Amino acid sequence: MLNNTGFIVAASMHRKGIKSVFSRASKIVDRADNVILYKGRTIFSIPVSLSIEDMQFKGFFYHDPERESSEMSDFHMNLA
Repeated sequence: MLNNTGFIVAASMHRKGIKSVFSRASKIVDRADNVILYKGRTIFSIPVSLSIEDMQFKGFFYHDPERESSEMSDFHMNLA
């Protein structure tokens, strides 16, 4: 069904396997050896793999501290 074509899909947190990968990756992604400079911004990335039913998927877990901070600030401003 799927071939080796690359594509980007946001993972749904409704699946137990994805929650597990997210939990493990979020604990280690912010290490200095995972840093990437992208258009002058610092982001972090690590390779991840997961299986859903009988299919194996490989991908990357990204963390953008600047975006996280911005989204948290927007959230708090909406609460006020």
